Amino acid sequence: MATTAETVELQVIEQDERVQELSQGSIELLQRAQSITITDDESDLEAAEFLAQVKTARKRIEELRHWFTDPLEAQKKAIIARFKATDAPLDRAEKIVGGKHIAYTQAKEEANNREQERLRKLAEAKQARQAARAEEKGLEAPPVVIPMPTIAAPQKTIHTSAGSVTVRKVWRHQVVDFAALPEEYKIADDVKLGKVVRAGVREIPGVRIYEEMVV
Repeated sequence: MATTAETVELQVIEQDERVQELSQGSIELLQRAQSITITDDESDLEAAEFLAQVKTARKRIEELRHWFTDPLEAQKKAIIARFKATDAPLDRAEKIVGGKHIAYTQAKEEANNREQERLRKLAEAKQARQAARAEEKGLEAPPVVIPMPTIAAPQKTIHTSAGSVTVRKVWRHQVVDFAALPEEYKIADDVKLGKVVRAGVREIPGVRIYEEMVV
C-alpha cells in the first residue's frame, strides 16, 4: 500500500502537463503503429520516420522521468550513506567481538574433542584389560562393548539480558582450480563478452560472434 507521501508524489506526476502530453502522445503513436503497413520503399521510409518519432518520444519520457527521480535517487543515496556511516562502528564492533567469540568457541570445541578422545582411549584400555584377564583365566572375552564416555558439547546459543548470540557452522566454497570445475559451473561473463565484441573482437574460442539486425 502506498504511503501518503508516495500518493502525493504520484498525484503531482499525474497532474503534470508534460506527463499528460507524453502519455497522450504515446497512445496516439501506438494507434498509428497498428495501421502502418510496409509494401514498398516509400512506405518503408515512412515507417523509418515513424520509428524515429517513437525513439524521440521515448527519449523525452526518459528525460522527464530523470527530472522527477534523479533528486529522489540523490536523496536516497545520501540517506543510505548517512545511516551506513552510523552503522559502521557497530559493524566493526560486531566483527571484533564476534571473531573473539568464535575463536573461544572453537577452542572449547577443540578441548572438548581432545577430552573425548582421551576418555575413548581410557575406555578402550579398560576393555582391553578385561579381555586380557579373561584370556588368562582361559575364558572367552565377553562380547560386551563398554560405552564410551561422552561429555557435553559447547553451548551453541548464549542467552543474555540483551538478547542471544548463536554460533553455527555453514558450508563455504573457494575455487582453487577453475579448469577442474564441471562445465555446468563455468559461467561465461556475458557483460565482458559483449563489451569486447562491440569493441571489435571477432574471434573468441568457444564463442559464436555474429551480426543481428535491431531497430
